[in-house]
Amino acid sequence: MSGQEIKQCVMTCLLATILAGCATAAPPRPAILHATVVAGLSVNPDGDGRASPVVVEIFELSSLTPFQEADFDSLYTKEKQTLGENLLATHSTIVSPGASKTVTATMAPQTTALGVIAGFADLDGLQWRGALQTLPGKDVRVAIAIDGAGITVRPVQ
Repeated sequence: MSGQEIKQCVMTCLLATILAGCATAAPPRPAILHATVVAGLSVNPDGDGRASPVVVEIFELSSLTPFQEADFDSLYTKEKQTLGENLLATHSTIVSPGASKTVTATMAPQTTALGVIAGFADLDGLQWRGALQTLPGKDVRVAIAIDGAGITVRPVQ
């Protein structure tokens, strides 16, 4: 090989290396939320003591603090104003007594926590709020149980 050919080969290899370094990696696969909501047979009694459906709101959050500091009415009726930039997405479902529902959704990349509220007819003495820390970009499997004591939220492996 002549000096000119070697120089041309080196330049070609160098250019290929530089261009390969500029290539971007494929974006990561979005994280998926898999939530199972299960209601007991006697949940959310109405004025006559009959079990009633419960509205469940799942909030994707970048921080739990505003969620944990807010009252029920603010989260239920003014979630955007109450949670501000921490609110990334909301998923809502209604579950009947003795039934279960599945909520599956693509999560916002910045999600680091889930906040869950249950819209009981009478909040007195009930746990109406639950929360769970998450890892950004990781799928989340969560079990949400509603019973006579209120709502519980736990991760599922």
